[in-house]
Amino acid sequence: MILLFGVSRKYVFSFLIIGIIISVIAYFFILGDYQKKRIDTFFNPKSDLLGSGYNINQANISLGSGGLFGKGLGEGTQSHLAFLPEYETDFIFSAFGEE
Repeated sequence: MILLFGVSRKYVFSFLIIGIIISVIAYFFILGDYQKKRIDTFFNPKSDLLGSGYNINQANISLGSGGLFGKGLGEGTQSHLAFLPEYETDFIFSAFGEE
């Protein structure tokens, strides 16, 4: 999209390289351990299924258990048995997909 507006490829490439360098420096020298853990979980959610990746894992299970057409209204096991935390707000897509 940026290239369509006439921005030089040299500038786009330069900003991309600078952004990558700043991100790497921030990851290793600026961010705290809990922030690094969030980034690691974002890229590999199955690394800690009972810890930081728990919510993502339960959301995937709930979507998979619903199948193509769902289980029926009010029949979602993941959401109603409290495996899926905050299903009415944060995980509404997973709860809707299961039911």
